[in-house]
Amino acid sequence: MTEVLSIRDLRVIIGRGARAAHVLRGVSLALQPGEVRGLVGESGAGKSMLGRAVLGLLPADARVVTGAIQFAGRDFLAMPERERRDAPERRCKSRVVDLVLAPGCRHRRAWRRQ
Repeated sequence: MTEVLSIRDLRVIIGRGARAAHVLRGVSLALQPGEVRGLVGESGAGKSMLGRAVLGLLPADARVVTGAIQFAGRDFLAMPERERRDAPERRCKSRVVDLVLAPGCRHRRAWRRQ
């Protein structure tokens, strides 16, 4: 079965020269059709930056230095910007969930007890 999304050894930096900061280092994951994944991590861990890289929405001073992002076998990073924007594979969904604030969530009740 072809992976819908494949990310291999993705590395992203922000800034230039001595001021460059690595914001993603060696991120890899794969999604099969119909599969759902959640990204969980501390504030500043790179969850949003990974999403921005996958969607082609990195900040102006950020860039992918190594790695690959493929949608249905197509190299997303090698596509011209217009083709990336119009690619049917970009029709993906994202939902941000804050478990601490989610009503009825077990984690929310545990958080309040601490």
